[in-house]
Amino acid sequence: MQSIGAYATARISRKQVVVCLLLCTFVFIGVIFFPFGTSGGVWDGLVFCGEILIPSLFPFMFLASFFVKSGLADVSGSMYGRLTEKIFRLPGATFGTVILGLVGGYPIGARGVKELYENGEINEEQAQRMMQYLVCAGPAFVISFIGAKIYNSMEIGVILFLSQLITAILLGVVSARFVKSERTQSIQKAVKPKKDFSASFVESCSDASKGMFSMCGMVILFSAFLGVLNSCGFSEIMHSILLCFNLSDGTSANAFPMMFEITKGCFLCLNQAVPVEFMAFAVGFGGICVHFQVFSILSSMNINKIKFILFRFVHGIIAAIITGIALRIFSPSEEVFGSYKTVTNPGISTSFIGSLALICMCICFLFSLHISKKPKSA
Repeated sequence: MQSIGAYATARISRKQVVVCLLLCTFVFIGVIFFPFGTSGGVWDGLVFCGEILIPSLFPFMFLASFFVKSGLADVSGSMYGRLTEKIFRLPGATFGTVILGLVGGYPIGARGVKELYENGEINEEQAQRMMQYLVCAGPAFVISFIGAKIYNSMEIGVILFLSQLITAILLGVVSARFVKSERTQSIQKAVKPKKDFSASFVESCSDASKGMFSMCGMVILFSAFLGVLNSCGFSEIMHSILLCFNLSDGTSANAFPMMFEITKGCFLCLNQAVPVEFMAFAVGFGGICVHFQVFSILSSMNINKIKFILFRFVHGIIAAIITGIALRIFSPSEEVFGSYKTVTNPGISTSFIGSLALICMCICFLFSLHISKKPKSA
């Protein structure tokens, strides 16, 4: 019989064991020695999820799943598939997922790609290529929160969003040029019975609920990590180091949080002067928390993580350049940039209580699915 150590080694490498031990040690130290930083970070994460993420992302997460399960992907592919075939060299069935990935928000593209891959619409190479550019922030986050709340300007929010969109399309077009000539129609796949509307609807809602809980859990965890790092003085050390590179005070103070967890990083910019170009880079990069969410969603595929992160850097750099050019062309008024220090309410149009109610409904829905799947007694 194999020993526990041999069994563990078969499932996880030594490097992963070391990383897990360091992570557990960090969490233990944070909870014991910095309880206020940890609890404050957890609460901030809950607020971000309730006021920003759940209202803006849950509908798109549902659509990303429902679009494939209901067969709408095949229908849209027959109607508009030539666009994705010519522009991105992808099967026609990817049309709807490409659109949702570009405008839905960070994890929506990954969820749509996963659905396409599991339904046999795309192969692993096509899935990996799609994830090089379908990692975009949604309009509710970029325009309503970053533009309206941080910069007090919807115009800047629109510029930031369009720069992300243009960059993603540009990366998709360029990456497609390096693909060898091949048929882009759907790959050979096993014929699966089509689900009816109600079954597709319920399963998609279930997938969206599970995905939403997983995503919020990651955001809360990374927010707690940032709370510990702030409490122990690590963030101040990073601030001092970045100041040595002649970065502005606002940029150097928020660069590390934004690269770590984009939602809280942007929240910390509410009353600080952060250049719009740097904000464009940070939103394009997405943050390590978003990267982990994508890797988790696509765990069934052999995604090249290094290439994925490199494309995130390239996306951020190109988006920053486009944003800088757009700002000089459209020349926003000086009073826009004079509003950095205005303290505004971070909440958006929906309430935190309403989002908590949505979470409770999702929990009830998941429990009802579990109960309904139990075999009936004779």
